[in-house]
Parts: sequence; structure tokens; C-alpha cells
Amino acid sequence: MATTVHTTSAHAIRTGVLTVSDTCFHGTAIDRSGDNLKKLLESGELFTAQVVAKDIVEDDKEMIKEKLCVWSDNLKLDLILTTGGTGFSPRDVTPEATKSVLEREAVGMTVTMLTASLSITPLAMLSRPACGTRGHTLIINLPGSFKGSEECFRVVSKGIPHAVDLLRGSHGQVQKTHQALQSQGVVHPPAQPQPLHQEHLLARRHSLQQSPTPHPPAGATHHGHAHNHGHSHSPLHHHGNHSHSEVTTNQVAKRARESPYAMVTVEQAVSQVLQNTSLLDIIIVDLEDALGFYLAEDVFAADPLPPFPASIKDGYAVVAADGIGHRKVMGESSAGDVKWAGEKMKETVKLTASSPGGVADRKRG
Repeated sequence: MATTVHTTSAHAIRTGVLTVSDTCFHGTAIDRSGDNLKKLLESGELFTAQVVAKDIVEDDKEMIKEKLCVWSDNLKLDLILTTGGTGFSPRDVTPEATKSVLEREAVGMTVTMLTASLSITPLAMLSRPACGTRGHTLIINLPGSFKGSEECFRVVSKGIPHAVDLLRGSHGQVQKTHQALQSQGVVHPPAQPQPLHQEHLLARRHSLQQSPTPHPPAGATHHGHAHNHGHSHSPLHHHGNHSHSEVTTNQVAKRARESPYAMVTVEQAVSQVLQNTSLLDIIIVDLEDALGFYLAEDVFAADPLPPFPASIKDGYAVVAADGIGHRKVMGESSAGDVKWAGEKMKETVKLTASSPGGVADRKRG
């Protein structure tokens, strides 16, 4: 199983975030995707980065080209991320503007983003990103949606540090990365899944139709662009009788069985959990406010209630040989009442017969 090699550049990757949107440029929409990318970069979650420039331009080819050239040639940024303008609308010209300033295209990054996006929604086929280099700057087009831009950025982020090292000419860091890759030896790709049978496909479609979709509803827009497909559509777009499942049902026995963690006993596991668990403070609340809390200690009743094996039965004991007719209740025995136990109970259950054809006259003595 392949291991991802994470590289770290010699210093922070100097980055620019460019939002391409008419509505954001004119202030009628909030730049959610650009702000989110800036926040993600500054968090250091994916790699060490410094956001040197952030701006918004219209969906205008010349404005996009000018900004990319200035950031690449004058600011000498390591990385430029664009978000927006990669759809099918006549105003979506980000890929055309980007390709006009690129010196070399990075098709692998484009394919990686599209492949990952297609596993989320089939409408990713309508995305037209461009990636490549200009001088020592890596330029990557991302979708305009908040969700799609982050998903695509996370996918290509695994290769960005090494790409920047190569563009910078950081031979020492490049050599370390290559050595780490070579140390893994030859990695065999996993076997391709076999096509599912028709009944499996129908079951998959049925389960999808009954489960809530994790994607926003169809027709959702970003920056006021109804044309920007990004990743904001539901994956449940079935045409005809076609369906697809990502579940490989016939390769279960070939899954990786190795774990990087040593096995421990149940007692050791419980001990480790308790050692690293902080005990909650004990508080006192009224019983009516105690819903959702856990008892700090066991609670016992002062008296066992009920003090007897309670019965859910209620009825009469009669002697069938007495025949039909009215019945007079001779006595009663409540649950837990011991005075009617044993022979005394037998003396009270025999009822006298009255006029024939009547019903039992229930009277509690």
C-alpha cells in the first residue's frame, strides 16, 4: 500500500489568492471561497504558507491575465490559487486567461482534481480548470464554490510543496523527497474493482434515493453565478437506468490487514483510556433538570417499592360445578395481602349460585 510522502519547503510558500467573480468584485456577494482558502493556508494544516496577496477581479480575461503576470513576475510568488470562472458560462474565462500566461501546463494536477471531483458529483465533468507554471510560480485554477474549491485544493496540496521545491531549485529538499519515495520500493496498484451485478446496482440506487444527500440542493449558486457548477450539486443525478457504486464487494479479502500500531490487551486499552481521560466535575441539580446527565454515584431507594411481587391480573375465582347464575363476591385478596394466603384463600373463592341465567355480581367486601 502506497504511503504519502509529505515534504516541507525550506521556508513558507509565498501564496496569492485571486477570486474571479463579477458579483464579489461589485460587492453584491461575499467572497466565501477566497476567504476560506486564505484561512486554510494560514492555518498550516496542509503545508506552511504565507498569504502575500489576495484580491478580487471581474470575470474579465485581461484583468485576470494582468493580475497573474504581476503576481508571478513582480511579486515572485511561489503559488497562485484562483477560485471561480471555471464553468460553462460565457463569462467563465479563467482557464483561457490562465493558459495564455502559462509557460508549461501541469496536466497531472488538473487530472487529479477532476478525478477526485467526479467521485463526488458527475457534474464535475463541466469544470474546466487549468494548472501550470509561469517562471518560478505555480498557478492552479480552483472551482468557485466554497465546497468545491476546498476539496480540489486539499487534493492537489499533497504535491504542492514538492512542486515549489522543484521550481525554487531546492536540490537538498528535492533529494530528500526522492529518497523517501525510493525507500518504499515498488508499490503495486490495487486491483481494479469488477463490475457489479445489476441487482447490486439497483440496491445501491434504492439506498441512495432514501438517504439524505450530503451536497447542497441542485440549483445552488455561488457568488450569484448560477452557471458555476463547482461541487455544489447533488450526486444523485441518474439518467435512464444507469447507476454506479464505489463499493468493491468482491475484494474484501484483499484489503490491507497491517496496522502501524502494536496490539494491546483490553485491560491495557482501558487503562490507557482512563489515564488520558479527564474526570468531569460533580454538580448537584434538581431531578427535573437531570435529563442528559450521568449519575456520579449509584442511587438506592430507602424502601423497596412495591414491597411484593406485583400482579397485573384482576379477575374472579369460581367453581364451575355451581352452574350459571348470579355470583356473590365473598371476599377479595389484594396483591401483597398475606391474610388470604393458603387455606384461607381456598375458603373465600367458592361463590354461591343464585338465579340461573344471571351474571356475576361483582361486589368488593
